[in-house]
Amino acid sequence: PCLRGRGAPGPSGAERAGRDPRDVDIACFIVSSASPNLSEAEQEARRQIARYGAMPFYQRILKEDGFAREIERIAKAWTADDSAEAARRVSDRMLEALALVGKPKQWQERIKKFQDAGVTLPIVYATYFGTDPKATLLQAVHDGAMSWS
Repeated sequence: PCLRGRGAPGPSGAERAGRDPRDVDIACFIVSSASPNLSEAEQEARRQIARYGAMPFYQRILKEDGFAREIERIAKAWTADDSAEAARRVSDRMLEALALVGKPKQWQERIKKFQDAGVTLPIVYATYFGTDPKATLLQAVHDGAMSWS
């Protein structure tokens, strides 16, 4: 997770709004890609990350988080209208830092890393893909719920 040290010096947004920072959740949108086929799950997560890496707002954040080289390559591919190449430019390091892949019951430990980095409200965005995207999504939600109950 890329949250350590995030934030500008000086008063936080919560303090500027007259709120106690301890009363404000730190939310993090986490791309997740569930599949028993790890390669397939990683491929979909890379596609999702590449889409975000093509947007200027996220480019700035991801560059600050140490992914400048990857973002330049993703943006170049995206500008050339080559989304497959953009996805290939998502490094293993980016994938590890930004996404949950594979089987949902293995994600608790990874989510804990986000929490250890300061996230108090992890938002797990479940992607859907494959020959039956609806079934993939429903299975991911089911497996996640069953493993965390």
